[in-house]
Amino acid sequence: MKTGVGNGAEAGSIAVRGDGETLQDTWLKIQAKGDQIVARLQTAGDEGTMVSTSGLPDIDGAPGGLFTMQSPAGDTGSFGLAALLMSLLGNVVDPDVITTSCFIPAISAVASGDINDPQALYRPIAAGDGALDAFHCAGRNEGHTTMTEELGAWLVNEIAAE
Repeated sequence: MKTGVGNGAEAGSIAVRGDGETLQDTWLKIQAKGDQIVARLQTAGDEGTMVSTSGLPDIDGAPGGLFTMQSPAGDTGSFGLAALLMSLLGNVVDPDVITTSCFIPAISAVASGDINDPQALYRPIAAGDGALDAFHCAGRNEGHTTMTEELGAWLVNEIAAE
């Protein structure tokens, strides 16, 4: 995404939480940079397990191609898919699920910066900023590989220019 605006998934916030028949207080968080606990997993009757990460960038909320997934429940996305699976297993899922996350950060897609640098991750991308001969980032966060009128017009212009 060329404007540098993230997708609204705030690093460190709980994306999905489920509790019920098969799970007890199980949750997944939006990835933040550095060392942290990103999930609590507990099946009914067992002890909970905390899952931590270390040294990963905070890309879940970054500008770029979104992880989307069409299903009978709608566009579930990554965390939405986890919510759907939790409910199919007989659990109640908190209604404020953050359904999607960044799948491919824009700066990674066009090789315009270091994804480990939060300022670079959210910086607007201009023509000529990337390592590619030619590229055009969408004007807003879209599903990964979504062909929009904006991107299609750019592609047709590039082909016609050859």
